[in-house]
Amino acid sequence: MSHNISVNERLESLGYTNGGEAIYGGGKAGWHGFGKTVDHLLTGDDICNEPWFFDVEKIQQLIPYKGEMVKSDQWAVIRTDTGAPLGYVGEDYSVWQNRDAVTFIDGLLKDGIMKYDACFSMMGGKYVTMSARMPQCDFMVEEGDKQLCNVIANWGHGGNGRINLFPCSFRPECWNMTQLAIGEAKEGNRLVSFKHTKNMGKYLEMAADYISQFSAAFSRYNAQAAAMVKRQYTPQQVHDYIQQLFPVKGGLTERQLNNIEKDKATFMQCLATENKLRSVQGTVWALYNAATRFIDWNQDYKGGKIERQDNRWKNITEGNGAEFKAKALELAVSLA
Repeated sequence: MSHNISVNERLESLGYTNGGEAIYGGGKAGWHGFGKTVDHLLTGDDICNEPWFFDVEKIQQLIPYKGEMVKSDQWAVIRTDTGAPLGYVGEDYSVWQNRDAVTFIDGLLKDGIMKYDACFSMMGGKYVTMSARMPQCDFMVEEGDKQLCNVIANWGHGGNGRINLFPCSFRPECWNMTQLAIGEAKEGNRLVSFKHTKNMGKYLEMAADYISQFSAAFSRYNAQAAAMVKRQYTPQQVHDYIQQLFPVKGGLTERQLNNIEKDKATFMQCLATENKLRSVQGTVWALYNAATRFIDWNQDYKGGKIERQDNRWKNITEGNGAEFKAKALELAVSLA
């Protein structure tokens, strides 16, 4: 399944649904139903004390040669709790422990204690993602519509040997959501990525500076949202917005043209839903949120419940859905 949450059967008896190597804070479970949920936000110590939060070790590979096992020039990074190999590296590779990552991320906050609302292992432990809250940057567009600010850390154990830091307006909960967040950060030039070494201290100040830039980036987005809330749209603007989101190209079949008309009608239903909120009724913000609702909740995905959820995230992360939402935001900002 595309959530790719690591599974460890021994965790089920400890209250981790489906044995998922995941912990979610703030009382909100992951959409996939794997892992454990707690009501409070988490500290770095909380995460390090998770029963699945594993260590890794680098061991030299042996190969058969003339009836004997001899050392090769390849090394494996393995989980010390299960012995599972996570990646293959060279002799100079420096092991990056999960707890090292937590210590590093905790150090980004110069005052106070960093709090987290998610941490999960993927693909058997090959990748780990953490979500740190930045409530000082949260923005209430209107009552009941709070835009969150998180800083996401993602790293792997193996040949990639990098740690990624980036801001995000939602909490990733799985592999596809992490990839979606990374993609959006890359497009917006907000992704910080560097190779982990034995001495990460030299990167700490640089990364802390980027955190302040993340705050500025969210401030810009908040300003855009505030402008969209204040601006009322006209019927002509709605018409033009829809025409640009659902362009009609030459050479389309009658069936394709009918599908476009159905999509337009569905979009108008989404807009009607958004306009039920009196504080944003008739605003460009409602128009933009109708576009995100159209992609996130009104597409027809086949299969069972989990399969439909997987297909939904594939659409959002692998091209069409993400491109549609980016275009919708660009058009909406131009109207505000």
